Amino acid sequence: ADPTAMTPCADVSGVAAMGHLQVLTDPRTSIAQAPNSLLMIEMGDTAGWELLIELASESGHTDMAQAFAVALETENLHMETVRGWLRQAVLDEAT
Repeated sequence: ADPTAMTPCADVSGVAAMGHLQVLTDPRTSIAQAPNSLLMIEMGDTAGWELLIELASESGHTDMAQAFAVALETENLHMETVRGWLRQAVLDEAT
């Protein structure tokens, strides 16, 4: 087996990330569109942590679930920050 090969899920994540990178580097992307793309990334990260917490909890790995919950708190802060950027960018574009 190829040790550098990615799982199908990791491969899809990589392709999705390239789409966001293209949005962020495209000169046609507006100031408001950039944080919108970042928000989509953050939402995916948040959903991933929530699922990991549920899987760890359901399989009896309480310590692991607690560690993941700490990561989720950090991720929630990231999402709120990006939401603030998006809100401000949209308001700035509207005026």
